[in-house]
Amino acid sequence: MAVQLPNLPYAENALEPHYSAKTFSFHHGKHHKAYVDNLNKLIAGTPIEGKPLEEIIIACAGDSSALACSTTRHRCGTTPSSGTA
Repeated sequence: MAVQLPNLPYAENALEPHYSAKTFSFHHGKHHKAYVDNLNKLIAGTPIEGKPLEEIIIACAGDSSALACSTTRHRCGTTPSSGTA
């Protein structure tokens, strides 16, 4: 299965007034989606195609949990109320 852009765990307007829903929609729905689409193109036909994102990161960069967490921060505890970025 290809890497997929995860759904946000909160509404696009959850960060207002700091970020508008329109800005957030563009950032997540287009900018982050472009990263996912390009990653899928890069790994097509390789041994890491179909692997989970965390395994792809480790295979490409070595065992770096900081890099994996930074890359997948939406799944590492970033929420509107957590204060993390």
